[in-house]
Amino acid sequence: MVFGSQPDFFLITFSLIYLIITAILSLILIWSRNVRNNPAILPFQILLVLFIIATVILSLFSFTNSLDTWILLEKIGYFSYAYASVFFFIVTWQYIGYKDIWRCKLTPLMFIVPSITILLLWMPGYQSLMMSDFYFDTSGIVPTLVYQYGIWGYVHTINNVIFMFGSLVLLVISFYSHTDTRKKGIQYLLAGFIIFCIWNMLYTAGFIPLWVFNLPFPLLLFSILMSIAIFRYNALDFLPMARNLVLEQISDLFLIISVDNRVIDINPSMAQAFDLNHRSSIGAHISEVFSNYPDFISILSESDGNVSFFSLKKGELALIYAIKKSTISDKEGNVLGNVLILHDITELEHALDMLEKSNIELQLINTKLQDEITERKKVEGALHLTMKKLTLLNSMTRHDIRNQLRTILGFLYFDKKELTDPEQIRRNQMENNACLSILNHIEFAQLYQDVGKYEPIWNSVSEIIDKVIGQLNLSEIKIIHDISDFELFADPMFEKVLYTCFDNSIKHGERVTEIKIWVDTHSDSCSLMYCDNGVGIQEDEKEVIFNHGYGKNTGIGLFLAKEILGITKLTIKETGEPGKGSRFEIEIPAGFWRINFSTQHNIS
Repeated sequence: MVFGSQPDFFLITFSLIYLIITAILSLILIWSRNVRNNPAILPFQILLVLFIIATVILSLFSFTNSLDTWILLEKIGYFSYAYASVFFFIVTWQYIGYKDIWRCKLTPLMFIVPSITILLLWMPGYQSLMMSDFYFDTSGIVPTLVYQYGIWGYVHTINNVIFMFGSLVLLVISFYSHTDTRKKGIQYLLAGFIIFCIWNMLYTAGFIPLWVFNLPFPLLLFSILMSIAIFRYNALDFLPMARNLVLEQISDLFLIISVDNRVIDINPSMAQAFDLNHRSSIGAHISEVFSNYPDFISILSESDGNVSFFSLKKGELALIYAIKKSTISDKEGNVLGNVLILHDITELEHALDMLEKSNIELQLINTKLQDEITERKKVEGALHLTMKKLTLLNSMTRHDIRNQLRTILGFLYFDKKELTDPEQIRRNQMENNACLSILNHIEFAQLYQDVGKYEPIWNSVSEIIDKVIGQLNLSEIKIIHDISDFELFADPMFEKVLYTCFDNSIKHGERVTEIKIWVDTHSDSCSLMYCDNGVGIQEDEKEVIFNHGYGKNTGIGLFLAKEILGITKLTIKETGEPGKGSRFEIEIPAGFWRINFSTQHNIS
């Protein structure tokens, strides 16, 4: 054993510390096998193995006085020194949640310099390119092997500095992109990485002697900080970007628990609703976190897939939540935990109660209607109230459906990134298209509901044309019209009729360069004429284009236009010649049109 001028106590102590660090890192490595839903876990495990190799080698240095043995240990240890900085970078990249680095074509280039370093160390005759002039230095507390770098040694050093600096940058980005729930764990990880990287950079720059650099204290501190981040604050349990996008921004309450019923994560909405503290709740058992809500604890123990209901009292107000519990499993079917989504249905329940009460009132009024004609006004009032509540219920229902569909679309988006099987990708796309189709139907239902909702009014056709032109890109189309004083009596949504005509010309006219609008008066009635010079509409399509669902897009526009005009007995038909342009004629009966100047005349 080499002791130099120092007592055996230092060598034994430092070796024991390195063995303690090895034990800590080994425990973290064993624990990491339970994490299956984080793409950073595999490079993290490799990095731990490299650290363990380095600490074992450092603990053995103190127990030999043979230069050949020291050089052999140094060569073995260089597997860690060469590749650690690269895996540092890969871990941080994967953890932040950028594009999977393993699918990048440039990823193999990161391993070129480390691999050449190892080859030079183990190939006789080429070691001098990496290091030379080996000798013992026993002047410090710990005996060390001193050597001079060759030309490739400096390349190796610069490569390590680049990757360490990149790792620090990515960790800082990760820290500032996190919310308070996860920042504590990232703080400890970041502090540990910074200490380790700065220590290495200071040594590389020549500010720290080799024997001081080999002291175990910085690595011990790094291991402790990493253990706190992982075991106390669950820093590696979930992918940060996915959590920020889903859990932090959605209004529903999210609770994620482990298989042993400990809280892994909660979103701000959950913490606010149950008056929980983010920091103290993470890692605690559900019986401790929700001790004030025994009914909720019993719901947590129910089987997966069931929808439960829970009433949460907030002062005099009682909030009603629909709870959906689902299991989180990996691809092998191993259960990782459970996720609970609590959706507030308080307003929906109240609306349903109000609707039920209104229906009861309406039934009572209907029974008296045959005998008491004076009760008609009461019936009309009840009907008006019911329609108002139905409108409210429809609006709330559409809102809830939209939110749920957007949640599904969000999960489909993240699922697609993980899919590799073409059939699964095709099904994912079909599910995505189905959700978008439902959203289109919801939007149409809302528009259709507003048709006839308000009293008809006199519409200035010229003002509406100018308004529609301002909404569409018609810079390359010449618009010809001179109907400044023409008005027609129609639903307030008449603007959508002209918008649909212009939109049809843009989307389906293909070569439209000119649009004409004029009024053709008859004896008592008149026609509002709209004509373009596009490709026109085929004879067999002139009637069906006004049917709901027909067309290249949603099939809503012309159907809705026909319904809007029908409110005031106006009709629309297509009379254009195929190949020469489309021509829409809006027939306006007598009494539903007027020209606001003294002398009426035809406008063409």
